[in-house]
Amino acid sequence: MSTIGENIKKLRKDRNMTQTAFAEITGENRTIISRWENDLTVPSLPQAQKICAALNVSLDQLARGEVDETVPLKSRDVNKDQRREYFEVTAFIVLAGMIGIWGFVPGVYALYTAARQRMRGYIIFTDLLIVINSICLMIEKRY
Repeated sequence: MSTIGENIKKLRKDRNMTQTAFAEITGENRTIISRWENDLTVPSLPQAQKICAALNVSLDQLARGEVDETVPLKSRDVNKDQRREYFEVTAFIVLAGMIGIWGFVPGVYALYTAARQRMRGYIIFTDLLIVINSICLMIEKRY
């Protein structure tokens, strides 16, 4: 198992960086970089975050020394688009439901109070099916 210092040195060299260039990127002293790489000191958490940003790796990858090139570091950005789309669809469904209820409830109340006939239940059920069908069609067009 390799140490954090060995991992820093390996990752830095993999990216063809000198200690001086790496020190400039991280905002640290070159002697500090040397002390990390020789395992004389261990970087603090804020320093480790700067190291990870400079080397484009995660803290876990820095600690383990394993870098998976197939998985992007910012995989959360990929999921951000999915979350946004999910939010849009959810907001659309809620809004369509609210509009449907605002139109449906007064209609049901009018039917209930205006005429007490045998077909009243059938008309209410039909209106409900129309609202549900309209929402389903809107969602289907979205995808």
